Amino acid sequence: MSQSTELNVIDNKSEARAYIYKWLQEKFVTPNGEKYTEFDFSTLREALAYIGMNNLEAPILEMEETLNQNYSEKDAVLEFCRLFYGPQKIPCPPFGSYYVDTMIPMNKSAVMALEEYLNWGLVLSENTGCFPDHIAIELEFIYYLAAKEEDAREQRDYLKAIELVDAQQQFLAKHLIKWVPQFVEKTVETTNLKLFSGLVKFINEFLKEDYRLLNDIKEQYKQSMN
Repeated sequence: MSQSTELNVIDNKSEARAYIYKWLQEKFVTPNGEKYTEFDFSTLREALAYIGMNNLEAPILEMEETLNQNYSEKDAVLEFCRLFYGPQKIPCPPFGSYYVDTMIPMNKSAVMALEEYLNWGLVLSENTGCFPDHIAIELEFIYYLAAKEEDAREQRDYLKAIELVDAQQQFLAKHLIKWVPQFVEKTVETTNLKLFSGLVKFINEFLKEDYRLLNDIKEQYKQSMN
């Protein structure tokens, strides 16, 4: 799990949101030797405070509870693979088509997600190894749009920023918000490791709060145009 997310100074909501989406996306990249104990909760909390989401503390504490205990890093990696990766049958598939397309990979929702990426000039790498509706891919797409929104804001191109806000809301509604609650329910039922139950609960709550926050951000852009 790459821990490359960096955020030196938070000075606007778009930047804070982009950081959070990237932070979450990195947690679903296949484990490759980095330590779970390197999760940066302090900057995550800073970003959440900046956008007024201090109410999401409970699932963060749930994740921290595991890391503060004398747990096995190897066991955590094995549990991640068991839940989300394989090689055995995956009890909690981390891709949308499983939940909205009768458990068939690369069905309608995956194709729809792929079309959204293509509409923004993005092509999945052949080395990705994930379906286009995998949670890591979908979270990274929102991160990309949020980062582009930040670029538009800095250039005072508020029409473009509003277009990007709309794109984020539409993707959230059509994809992540549509299937993540079922993914969370299945994960919470399946694992006893609070690191992962807390992680998925946090994602679920954050997505709902962020969708509402985007309404406020869009209104601010409109006011800036007046």
